[in-house]
Amino acid sequence: GFLVFYGALRAVALARSLPRRVRTFRERRQREKILATFYDAVRLLFEGRFSQAMKKAGEAHAAGQSPALAALLAARAAQRLREPAKLKEWLDLTVQEDVKMQAACLMLEAEMQLEMRCFDDVVQTLDRLHNASGRHVAALRLELRAQQGGGKWDEVLRLVRLLEKHNALLPEVAHEAKLKAHQENIRQRRTDL
Repeated sequence: GFLVFYGALRAVALARSLPRRVRTFRERRQREKILATFYDAVRLLFEGRFSQAMKKAGEAHAAGQSPALAALLAARAAQRLREPAKLKEWLDLTVQEDVKMQAACLMLEAEMQLEMRCFDDVVQTLDRLHNASGRHVAALRLELRAQQGGGKWDEVLRLVRLLEKHNALLPEVAHEAKLKAHQENIRQRRTDL
């Protein structure tokens, strides 16, 4: 009798806990699915499938899986697709989700401007980045390319020296950049005379 009573109590307890266990199981499966979507976005981005990466990152953002990072992934995909409107939209969402992502957003914005050959805009964006988070090597390299594109050779020389000081340029690359800058400075001074 005791065993039957114990078995009946166990059956009732299992029956009562079943909805909670099913709900927990479904939530765990949903989290795993969202996490898989986020991982797919990262993988697709590195594979070069930017349109699909942007779609998956948008899904991860909408589901709330690391929303700031998902928006940043979507912004990178938009940048690679050369879609400035979508890039701006995703960058704004990234900063709204997490203010700490502002430096990453500014770097991405500067890269897009460099691809569009808006050299003065790149320098302004990098100035905002320097004011927000200080100078770092990747931003200096980007600024070097912008200054070279804009023909500001004195700035190129300054940046090359700064990057050399941080061992951030190969000696051959630094030598070539300085040589080009000096040649262009001489050419400009000849035309000025």
